[in-house]
Amino acid sequence: MTHKQNIIQQLKAGVPLTDAQLKARLKTTHQTINQACRQLEAAGLISRSEGPDGYIVNRPVDGVARPAASIIEASIVPQQSHVERGTAFQELAGRVLGARFGCTFRLEEMIAIGSPAKNHRFDLVSTDRQFVGECKSFSWTSGGNMPSAKITTVNEAVFYLSLLSTESYRFVAMRRDIRPGSGESLASYYWRTNRHLLGGVDILEIDAESGAVEVIGD
Repeated sequence: MTHKQNIIQQLKAGVPLTDAQLKARLKTTHQTINQACRQLEAAGLISRSEGPDGYIVNRPVDGVARPAASIIEASIVPQQSHVERGTAFQELAGRVLGARFGCTFRLEEMIAIGSPAKNHRFDLVSTDRQFVGECKSFSWTSGGNMPSAKITTVNEAVFYLSLLSTESYRFVAMRRDIRPGSGESLASYYWRTNRHLLGGVDILEIDAESGAVEVIGD
């Protein structure tokens, strides 16, 4: 069985499990579990959300595990490139922004936010916590339309960042993607239509091919 099939099997009883618990049960690495669970979530087979202690908890969709091999593989394969591209962009953003800001970024670091404080996992956090950001490797739809669900996800990221101290430089790193016909990038469109929500959070556009960084609206 693949790692994804084993995870589905572990969740079949309907008991939520953290990545650490799945790692211990399947005797593999945290990175393997994290990547597999992200792919299962992207395929709609499980849900992932923060538990009361701040750790990510995995649950089968609707509390019932889907049928095993054939459906899992059919659902996962088309999604793999998308999930892997997102992970690759997060790593790229950590490298190029680390060089830009002269710092080292940790991926998926917990920081307490809100009142009462609760841990939230941010995509990029510098070792001194002076730079904190989220990464979004989104694109226009195939027809060049605005991906409304993805815009909502960016707004959610901005909200979490807005709860951090203003002493930190807060940003959302978005992959450069150009709208067919208009030439407008998705990051520029987001800033133009949602800048009233930013509250000091910067939108950084990164060209995945060249590594060039642009502060949108600067």
